[in-house]
Amino acid sequence: MSKPTIPPPSPAVASTRGRVAALTRSVRNGERPESDLIEARRAHRAAKTFDYVQKALAEAPPMTDEQAHRIAALLLAGGELGA
Repeated sequence: MSKPTIPPPSPAVASTRGRVAALTRSVRNGERPESDLIEARRAHRAAKTFDYVQKALAEAPPMTDEQAHRIAALLLAGGELGA
């Protein structure tokens, strides 16, 4: 039985991951402010979330308008939407 392969990250995720790594070293060495690293981590998380949502939507049957609006509201609320 062959081992499942992990697909490579998208160019956006690979780029933001590299930026986080570089800024981690720069912040540790005192060359850059920690706020730069925080922003890079935020961008990396957004790129990963975008890829995940895009893949999930591509694999799922089409949503109704109500379902799409509910998910959009969740994203706009920053993930904290009342039940």
